[in-house]
Amino acid sequence: IDLYGNQFIFATAYFPPRSLFDRYVEFSDRLERLSEEFPDSELYVLGDFNLPNGQWNKDNLSSMVVPLSVASPNEVESRHVLSLLCFYHGLFQVNSIANENNSILDLVFLRDSDVMILPAKKSLLRKDRHHPLLSFPVHCKVQHLNNCGLTGDGFYRYFHSMDAVIDFLSQLNWELLF
Repeated sequence: IDLYGNQFIFATAYFPPRSLFDRYVEFSDRLERLSEEFPDSELYVLGDFNLPNGQWNKDNLSSMVVPLSVASPNEVESRHVLSLLCFYHGLFQVNSIANENNSILDLVFLRDSDVMILPAKKSLLRKDRHHPLLSFPVHCKVQHLNNCGLTGDGFYRYFHSMDAVIDFLSQLNWELLF
């Protein structure tokens, strides 16, 4: 996605329960090729990875996962692939919101370790007991928009919810943009 000179890659994933680790390797390889094709893009990796038996930790460089003792060998290998993906791209797993089973299936990988994932107040989807509705900011630097009411190089927007996106879009003077 290219938005006002900002480039984003939103990589989404769904892995069925007990997916073989080869599927995680394939996802990681595709993400690597995509990020090499668009090296200046901000990377957001999110989805249902269905790997409940692990503890995510982070250092100054990336996130890594420590499998719990109940994790299957396949899950251990799959989590290792995701840890390598984090290290290679400098990503942090930032979601700590558990589902109703006290499990974190939905992972959010970003380059900013300080991003806060919050429960979403509004969503286009129905609430699911396995997948809580999540909200996170997308940092967008807007530069010189032809006098449409937004200013300069230092203008930042943080979208915490669908309401914030709608509020932001409603403030634009669309006639001057197009």
